[in-house]
Amino acid sequence: KPAQEDHDEKEEQEATITPQKKHSPLPHVEEPTLRPQDRQPPDTTDNPQDVEARESLPADDGKVKKENEEAVGEEEAGEEEDVEEEEDDISDEVDDIVEGIRSGDRRRQLANTEKARVLLSSDKPPISQFINAGILPPLVECMGKSENPELQVEAAWAVTNIASGPSQYTRALVDAGAVGVLVRLLSSPDVAVKEQAVWALGNIVGDGAEYRDRALKEGIVRPLVNLLHTTMPLALRRQVCW
Repeated sequence: KPAQEDHDEKEEQEATITPQKKHSPLPHVEEPTLRPQDRQPPDTTDNPQDVEARESLPADDGKVKKENEEAVGEEEAGEEEDVEEEEDDISDEVDDIVEGIRSGDRRRQLANTEKARVLLSSDKPPISQFINAGILPPLVECMGKSENPELQVEAAWAVTNIASGPSQYTRALVDAGAVGVLVRLLSSPDVAVKEQAVWALGNIVGDGAEYRDRALKEGIVRPLVNLLHTTMPLALRRQVCW
C-alpha cells in the first residue's frame, strides 16, 4: 500500500543522516630518480629456495584446482535450484490462497484475502503469480460484499498493491471490473472502506488517461465531491485530494 506519509518520514530521516568524512589522502612521496649508470639489470637467476619450493609442489596441483572449480559450479547450481524451489513454494501458496478466497466460507475468505494482501505488500510481490492463479474475479467479488467491511478493506488493499505494479496489471484489474466496484465503495458508510477505495482508484487512474476516463464514466466525480463536503479524518481528506 503506497503511503505519502511514509515518504515524508523517509525524507526526514535522510535529512538527519550525518555524512561520513572522507579519508584524508596520504602525502605524496617522490621516489628518487636513478641515473642510467645506477640502474641494475634484473636478476633472472633462480633463488635456490624458490627452486626447492617449486619442486616440492604436488604433481596433482592442477587436479586440485579443477576440483575446486567444480565445487564452485556445484554450489552455484545448488543456489539456482534453491531459487526454483522457493518460486515453486510461492506458487503453491498462491494457489492455496486463491482457492480460499473463492470458497464460500466467510472466515476462510477473510483469512486468505489478508494473506494475499500481506504477500502483495512484500518487497517482491508475486503479482503475476496471483493474476495467473485467477485472483482478480474473487477479489472484485469480495470488494462488493457490503455486509463484511473488513473483507472489503482487505480486498481493496490487495487491489491497491496490484495496481501499483506495471500497466499490464492495471489493465487486468480494469478488465475484471474493479473500477466500478471501487467507485461504489466511495459511498460506503465505513470510513476504512472509503479510504482504501480512494487509494486503489488513485493507483488505477494515475496509470493513464484511459483509466481516468474509465473512472469518470463510472461516476467517480460525484462521490469524491461528496466526500470533500462531509466531515472525515484528515488522512482520508488527503487521499481524496490526491
